[in-house]
Amino acid sequence: MCIEVLIVIILEMHNTLTTVLLALSLDQLLATLENTNLCNYFVSNFTEMCPQFTSFVQILAVFVDRIRFYDLFAKTMANTRVNSLLQIYHKITFAVNNYRSKCPKTGASFISRLTFSWFTPIIMNGYRKPLTDEDMWPLEVDNEAKSCVQQFNKHRHQLNENKTKAPVNILPTILLTHGPSLALNSVTKLVSTLLTLSQPVILDRLITFLTASGQTLAEPDWIGYTYALLLFVCPVLASVLNAQHNYWSNVIGLRIRTSITAILYEKSIKLSSSGRKDNTSGELLKMLSTDMHYIMFFVPYYDNLWISPLKLLVSIWLLWAQLGAASLPGVIFILVIVPINTYMNAIQGRLWAELGKHTASRVSAITEILNHIKVLKLYAWEQCFIDKVLALRDRELGVLTRIIKLTTWNAFMHNSCGIVVSILSFTTFTLISDHNILDPNKAWTIPNYSSLFGNRAKGVNNF
Repeated sequence: MCIEVLIVIILEMHNTLTTVLLALSLDQLLATLENTNLCNYFVSNFTEMCPQFTSFVQILAVFVDRIRFYDLFAKTMANTRVNSLLQIYHKITFAVNNYRSKCPKTGASFISRLTFSWFTPIIMNGYRKPLTDEDMWPLEVDNEAKSCVQQFNKHRHQLNENKTKAPVNILPTILLTHGPSLALNSVTKLVSTLLTLSQPVILDRLITFLTASGQTLAEPDWIGYTYALLLFVCPVLASVLNAQHNYWSNVIGLRIRTSITAILYEKSIKLSSSGRKDNTSGELLKMLSTDMHYIMFFVPYYDNLWISPLKLLVSIWLLWAQLGAASLPGVIFILVIVPINTYMNAIQGRLWAELGKHTASRVSAITEILNHIKVLKLYAWEQCFIDKVLALRDRELGVLTRIIKLTTWNAFMHNSCGIVVSILSFTTFTLISDHNILDPNKAWTIPNYSSLFGNRAKGVNNF
C-alpha cells in the first residue's frame, strides 16, 4: 500500500531503523511504533526531520492514491511543527479506517483518477477470489440515489414554484441539474477530437521532414523529434480524455436515470384508479426498464450531435487539401451514404418504438397471467394463454430480427466507408493526370483521413 511506502520512506531517513522497518506491514508497523522504544526515538528526532517531512509530503500528495496526505499532515506540520508521533499515528489510523469505509476514488490523486488506478485493488481482489458484496465499497455521495433525487427535485421545484401547473417536460430540470457537468464533458470531448484530427497532420509533417532530410532546406533535427513525440503524445492524451469522457458520460447518465426512475416510482404509487386504467403495469415496467435504459445510454452519445458534423467537415477539408479535386468522388460518396443511412436509422427508430409496444403487451399479458394463475389453473386455460404469450413473443422477435438486419447493414457501411473513400480518391487522383504521383505523404495520410469518414458518418447517423 502507498501508506506503507510512505511510512517506510520517512523512517528510512534514520539508517538505524531501516533494517527493522523494511519487512513490516502497515498494521505491524503501527503496533511496533506504539509498543516499543522506536516511538520515543522517533519523537526525540522528529523536530529536525519536520521540514524534510513536510516538503516530502507536499510532493508525494500529487502522486499518492487513496489518502490526501497533504490535507492530513503537511498543512498541520507547516503551521504548528507537530513533534508528537502519536498524533501522526492517530491521523494515519483514522485515515485508513475512513478509507476502508469509502470509495477509494474519494481520496484518489489526480493521476490516479486519470489512469483509474484507484480501481485496481478490486480487480486484483477479483483475480484472487470471487467478489462478494462485502468486497465492494459504497458509492460516492454524489452517486447515491438519495443525493441524486434530492438535487433533481430541488431544481424541479425551483422551476415549478412560479407556475400553477407543473410542466410535463423535464428536460429543463435535467439541464439545470446536470448542465455544468455535461458542458465540461463536452469540452473534454472537443479537446480529444482536436487531438485525433491532428494525428494525420502530424504524420504528414513527419513524412515531409524525413523525405527532406539531407537536402539544403532540411529542417533541424529537433523538429523531427518533436513531430515523433507529438505523434506519440496526441493519441495517448486523446485516449485518456476519451476514457474520462466515457466514464463521466455513464456516471451522469446513471444519475439522470436514478432521478427519473425515483420520480416515476413516486408517480406510479400515487396513481388513481382511472390513471391505472390508462397506464397498465406493462407500460410502467417498460418505462422503468427499457426507456430508462435508453435515457441512460443516450448521454454518452449526445456529443455526436455537434462533434460528428464538425469532424466530418474537417475531414473533408483535410482530404481536399491533400488531393484537391480528386477527392470529389470520395466526398460525393459520403454525402450520398449519410442520407441513406439516416433514412435507414429512421426506419430502425420506428421499429424500436414498435418493439417497445410489443414488449409492453407481452409483459402486461405475463403480469395478468401471474396475477390470476389460480383462475387459469381452475379452468385449464393454460395452453390458451401460452399460445397468446408465444404469439406476442413471435411478433416481438420479428421486429427485433428486422432491427438486427438494419444494424448489420449500417455497421457494414460504416466499416467499409473509409476503404471506399480511399479507393475512389486514389483512383481518381492517378487517372485525372499523368503528373499525379502517390508520394509517401498521400499514401500514408489519405487512409487516415478516410478512416475518419466512417466514424463520423456513424456518429451522424446515430441521430
